[in-house]
Amino acid sequence: MLWAMCPALKLMGMSCRHFAKLSAERLDRPLTTSEALRHRFHSLMCHVCRPLPKQFENLRLLTRCCGQHTTEESPATAELSPEAQASIREALIHESESADS
Repeated sequence: MLWAMCPALKLMGMSCRHFAKLSAERLDRPLTTSEALRHRFHSLMCHVCRPLPKQFENLRLLTRCCGQHTTEESPATAELSPEAQASIREALIHESESADS
């Protein structure tokens, strides 16, 4: 179904790339009514893009959190769920093991 919706969404000015741009801009400024409607419609129609706004919000929280700490302090993890913390930990371990071999 998604393959059939993509051309229609693009014709209406709501490509996935445009959705990503609006999702990022939404963090910096309020979207216009037209932008907000297109953003919401795309989110409803495209299951692939749906998690993107939350991912951008989490990325912003992480970068702000890490920027507030000196090297002696450990970053706060209160904003991350235990599943997210475990996933990041596993990725870092896998990355360090790959670098060692």
